[in-house]
Amino acid sequence: MPGEGIPIYTNFLTLPEKVKDLTSEYGISDKNIYAWLKEQYNFSDLDSNVVKIETPLLDSTFDYIVFYAQGLKDNSIIITDDGWTIDNLNSYGINFDGRSKT
Repeated sequence: MPGEGIPIYTNFLTLPEKVKDLTSEYGISDKNIYAWLKEQYNFSDLDSNVVKIETPLLDSTFDYIVFYAQGLKDNSIIITDDGWTIDNLNSYGINFDGRSKT
């Protein structure tokens, strides 16, 4: 079946509760967890208007999630992963076409 084996997290709203459960079980404060996460992000200037952002989070192939922020002349910002997410989903048989409304 296409997409089989991909972990799907359907309820992100429960994540903070799970973090709280872990923090109370191991005696770690949630502030320490969020501080650690913040320290793990790496920002690299690739160009005068492009920043590479490396996160400590893993995708379904256990690669770190990386994305790019590009500043435009109209002061807007484009955030992209350079097509990695779509390519990764395609490799699992999940395909998108121009008619998809989801």
